[in-house]
Amino acid sequence: TAVYQLVCPALAELLPFRHGMGYPGPSRTESGRHATASHRCQPDFPGNGSSCRAHHVLCRKGRDSVHISLVYMASGQGRRFGRNKLLTPFAGRPLYQHGFLQLREGIGAVRQENIGCDIVVVSPYEELRHWCRERGAQVYPNDASQEGIAASIRIGTAALDSDAYGFFVADRPLLRAQTIASFLTGYVRSGQPVGAMRASGIVGNPAVFRSTFRQELMSLRGDCGAGVLLKKYGKQCWVYDASETELSDIDTVADARGLLPLMNKK
Repeated sequence: TAVYQLVCPALAELLPFRHGMGYPGPSRTESGRHATASHRCQPDFPGNGSSCRAHHVLCRKGRDSVHISLVYMASGQGRRFGRNKLLTPFAGRPLYQHGFLQLREGIGAVRQENIGCDIVVVSPYEELRHWCRERGAQVYPNDASQEGIAASIRIGTAALDSDAYGFFVADRPLLRAQTIASFLTGYVRSGQPVGAMRASGIVGNPAVFRSTFRQELMSLRGDCGAGVLLKKYGKQCWVYDASETELSDIDTVADARGLLPLMNKK
């Protein structure tokens, strides 16, 4: 995949997809709820609050140059790990919390670039959703987690109308907030419709797609992630080179043991 150099800021490339253009028709998430034009599905929190949330998003769009929904995909079954790895303690807290806190810190850093972000957490685990909700995220249950990662992509994409959709997995505790902020800023400045991180020559998650790819994201099925779209649109993809360490997954207990010393040095 070709590496696209940063050119001039190209925020205007994303602007035509807000205010009035919208997306075709309502969508349905795996929870069975219909989505509306400004707020596609109901968030999972007491009292719902969907009207307030939709108003918040629309108001913020008026002052941000670009708005990105960051989907934190936390639905892994932990089959290779032998138990629910996301809830397993790692370096002093459940594994999923590390990535979430770095993502939240990262989006704080990009606000000065006029990039507004919401974190959309998709997970079948109530404990996980509750913790993230208490820290400002939109949370959505994933009743189709057995299907594979595509279910998380569809639910997260359907959650909000945004200029772009970014996808982050919850089992990479070494991914730093600074790297996340640099990636998001570089993507917006590049003017390219797709962005992804690369390590050791492999392009993949995290990835971000302009809203024009929404229908294709919603069409993904099974354990087929957004990688299929990265391959399809490789020539339109801006690539951010990250360290292999930061993009290391924890899939097994051995992985966790191997990364723990690096976590302690973080």
